[in-house]
Amino acid sequence: IVVSQMDADKPVFGHLSSRHNDCLSAFIRFCGVVGSNFGEPKVIRSHGLKLLSTMLETDDSNPSVLELDMFGLLVSLTYSLPSLFNGEGPAPLPSCNIQDSHILRLMFIGHITQILFSLSKDWPSVPEEDFHHCPPAKECATMLDLVDLINAARRQDVKEESMNEKTVNALAVWQAIMEQSLGFLRCSALFYHYLSSVAPPAELSSLLPPDLEFINLCKYLSLPFSPKHLLDSPFTLSLVRKWAAHANVPDLLEDSANLQFQTTVPRLVDLPTEYSELMNSITHFSCPRSVGEETRMPSPCMCLVCGKVVCSQSFCCQTELDGQTVGACAAHTLNCGAGNASRRI
Repeated sequence: IVVSQMDADKPVFGHLSSRHNDCLSAFIRFCGVVGSNFGEPKVIRSHGLKLLSTMLETDDSNPSVLELDMFGLLVSLTYSLPSLFNGEGPAPLPSCNIQDSHILRLMFIGHITQILFSLSKDWPSVPEEDFHHCPPAKECATMLDLVDLINAARRQDVKEESMNEKTVNALAVWQAIMEQSLGFLRCSALFYHYLSSVAPPAELSSLLPPDLEFINLCKYLSLPFSPKHLLDSPFTLSLVRKWAAHANVPDLLEDSANLQFQTTVPRLVDLPTEYSELMNSITHFSCPRSVGEETRMPSPCMCLVCGKVVCSQSFCCQTELDGQTVGACAAHTLNCGAGNASRRI
């Protein structure tokens, strides 16, 4: 729903169709009462503990921070965590209390860490001139501690010893976070609105510039909108350091496709107007498993989601997935498009 609102250039509140409104209201509240009627409360408690360990314990059996959907984790923890404090009884209904506020803050810091990893390839160095509602630059200085942690994690894997040695502008980094975290905040605002029935401010019913929308969303969610106050906990640095030290992080940093955390409207790759131009561009690709002399792809296939070209209808790039031998197209679509088929050229 958030993405469809973005595609239609509509604000997150005030323009929902009755269908969307009724669906969110009924579905979110229904999920809230499931725990209190579930026959095995210990299952929910076990689920809640596992989710907490995913965020708070760096273990090879847990996914890294770069592999998590922070909003999905937020919803799951909101529904399951109350069961940990209710003895052997059924899980109480979520009440949007201080506990939920702490969950939201933890997930938001995790999402900020994800965005920092995505920015670390080329840190923004010049603040945006059209951001008129930002905290003072001195309040953004705390971001530099997180930047140092992210840089250290990158240097563990990347051979470029001098990377990111240029001066990082803390205000520019925070402005990028303000803009790129809007998708997470919009989803969270909708979720808690229908869970708590607390009306959003009137400002969120109209289109706002990114900086002003960020501030209003943070106010509605009771989140600090200044890094000085958001990251003032002594545990923040230790948590980010722990997340950055996960064993999976170096491998994930090698592929920029793993670092897409901004909510955007999905688009297919741009194709040239002339079909001949597309065919000419494909002639430069060769089989990635070719040895010795260059081997052209006998039947190339392009993914319209990411633009990658792979071999098709050949045995050269076959791989094994779940015990079954599949071709390059099937292997790529599992990773890139959740199993949806590529379009052959």
